Amino acid sequence: MGHAQRRLTTTLGCVSLPQQSISSPAARETSLLSLHFAVLLLGGIPLFSRLIPLPTTAITGYRGVIAVVCLLPIARMFRIPLAIRGRDLALVLLGGVLFALHWWTNFAAIRESSVAVAIAALYTSPIFTAWIEPLFERRLPSSRALAQAVAVAFGVWLTAGSAELAGRGVWLGLISAALLALRNVLQRRFLVAYSGLLIMLYQSAVTALVFAADAWPHLTALDTRSTVLLLVLGAGFTALPHALVTHALRTLPATRVSLILALQVLYVTLLGAWVLGETPSLSVCLGAAIIVATAIMAGRQQS
Repeated sequence: MGHAQRRLTTTLGCVSLPQQSISSPAARETSLLSLHFAVLLLGGIPLFSRLIPLPTTAITGYRGVIAVVCLLPIARMFRIPLAIRGRDLALVLLGGVLFALHWWTNFAAIRESSVAVAIAALYTSPIFTAWIEPLFERRLPSSRALAQAVAVAFGVWLTAGSAELAGRGVWLGLISAALLALRNVLQRRFLVAYSGLLIMLYQSAVTALVFAADAWPHLTALDTRSTVLLLVLGAGFTALPHALVTHALRTLPATRVSLILALQVLYVTLLGAWVLGETPSLSVCLGAAIIVATAIMAGRQQS
């Protein structure tokens, strides 16, 4: 796997497959449109934390179950081998636990804060990666990583403000970002031989198991609205966008894909304003822009 494809996994934990060169302009245009649609769907995921009246642990568990049901036939469609070797399986399962906690803390952060603040905090993940990855190589983070951390801290302060920083929302968002970064470092260093879609399938299954005890008691109490929203979350906003990103990587340069994925922050902020009435202030927009710009630069340097 090339450096550019690896950066996609580092940035947002998205799927990655070897890219195939397809010269047809029509194919590239179709992939570009489908990619923007995928990013729009990914940006809509945080809304479900507010729209579904269930504990965040239960939402996370059901999301994992539905994602597995949808991702399995997609993996078959792409002819992805499902077997994982023994030692690698242990790392996949460990990454699954980290991924499950990442999903849960992300939803919890949105419950405790605004959608824009929570997603901006989540986008600090590449900065955590720049600090965590050197530890696996027994060296200290670079001075550049320190400067990026300072820039992101300033962006978080602008986005959250003093009142939010005193609350739980932004801290849960940062914990979620750190969990995602650790999971992605493990995946990038030890599991690059496997498709990101396959890893997502396994780790969605782990997520379902981790939160099964919390999700099961709510099964009989689910009303029609909550059931539909859970199905839409797991199928339409989890499995579908990951399949679309997988398809886009077959026709578009991975660097371009990673930059388009950064639009998730814009999309989720606009969706939060439209669906939930959460209009971000100027400081929130400025802080989010600083975080995203720093994250993109960190992703480029990690390549």
